[in-house]
Amino acid sequence: MAIITRHHLAAALALATAVSAVLCVPATAQDGEPLVLLDLATLGPPYHFGTWLQDALTGEPFDLRWPDLDEAGDLEDVPASVVTWSDPTRSGEEARRLRGQLRHGGGMLYVVGSARGHLSATRAFWAPLRVNAQPATGASGFAEWAPHEVTGDLPRLGATTANCFLSGPNGQPLITVTGQAVAMAFDWGVNGRAIVLDQALLGDPLSTERPPASMREFLKRSVTWTIKPAEDSGPVEPGPVPRPEPHFDVPEPEPVGPPPSKVALVDMSAADDNWPVIRAQVVEALQAGGLEVEVASAPGEDEPVFTSASLEGIGVLAIGSCRDFQPAESIAVARFFATGGRLLLVPHVKDQVRNRFRMIYFNEILAELELAASLARPHGQAEFAAHPITEGLRPVPAAPGGIQIWSYLADTLVEVFGLPAAVALQSDTSRLVLMDGGLLLPVRGEQAPAREFLTVLQRSVTWLVGDL
Repeated sequence: MAIITRHHLAAALALATAVSAVLCVPATAQDGEPLVLLDLATLGPPYHFGTWLQDALTGEPFDLRWPDLDEAGDLEDVPASVVTWSDPTRSGEEARRLRGQLRHGGGMLYVVGSARGHLSATRAFWAPLRVNAQPATGASGFAEWAPHEVTGDLPRLGATTANCFLSGPNGQPLITVTGQAVAMAFDWGVNGRAIVLDQALLGDPLSTERPPASMREFLKRSVTWTIKPAEDSGPVEPGPVPRPEPHFDVPEPEPVGPPPSKVALVDMSAADDNWPVIRAQVVEALQAGGLEVEVASAPGEDEPVFTSASLEGIGVLAIGSCRDFQPAESIAVARFFATGGRLLLVPHVKDQVRNRFRMIYFNEILAELELAASLARPHGQAEFAAHPITEGLRPVPAAPGGIQIWSYLADTLVEVFGLPAAVALQSDTSRLVLMDGGLLLPVRGEQAPAREFLTVLQRSVTWLVGDL
């Protein structure tokens, strides 16, 4: 068998999806059966998995094989589905072409590899389709089937140590470990189907020559399910999976008047975890909002920074989760807010082991305000909710993971996979904004934070002082 590289297949899929869009017919091989292509490396676990799958599906009513290319390197037949594996070396252009298989109504079975770099590659590949994979941090437990047409009447699963947990809109869990999905099915209607699963389900991470007996029928059914029935196929215009357009015709909250003064106090004195970068962004936004900025110095041991006396004459207080706050400071901040002071609250933790106590102390402040923040919000596409602060902003394709915010009263500003990353709250006398500081840092490979997040920060300051 000739070795087919993924570069050949990426080029082939570009042609195949274009042909599929023009013909508007179910994708089939030359013999009339649906064609399933194996976009898998020809060595290592992906290759072993592919050869097992090819043998296991012999006699099924579709043709599953590695791609046959003509002399020009083009695919001879149009695929109905593609079986592929996460690949850290896959270029952005190749990933877009492969996603085109879904956006033109095709199917995909995608394995999230366990080797280093595969989780990041998975998240980058699926972010435009709002599918997320986050580290499972070695979570172990019995794998359980979730109700779905693919999983009915299958044998019991054994214990599994998960590599990643999956989530996303339009998805249904297929297999869970500790209550979280390690295999999911996604059906976007005319925009295709996909099943994504953790390699841990295939057994030994160093060898997938023969998956566990409990998984074999599931894998066969999974390939079949990704092939859309002929009656479901129809004309599809090329383009992204449709998303609802945001609406901003919401009533603006009643004005609460100006803050007590135009002086802003910034308490983000830490030098680690990129706090100098976050502090600089916050100071710049406050100054651009017409405020006179004072930067608090690092406190001495057992010496509170926030007291009724120290906050007198302050109009806006910007606090980061960058130090150990004392219980009395939480009360002082709550009293400051209750008497008309404005709050810009910025949680951020990069080193979760060393600095987890900082978030504990920061949450004591938030608790006084009926708020909370937790770690491990996933990376993915950021959406902007309806609010004057976010009006006109478009989704950010790749927002960094970070802080998730909890509140029953606040209005969401930014959310990733439905999880709030920034919120705004107005009381009868004051306003506050709570925003994940990680959004103010450049994402990997970029020189600056996303422009939309900087806009949210600047408009938040304008909203806090009552000018928006």
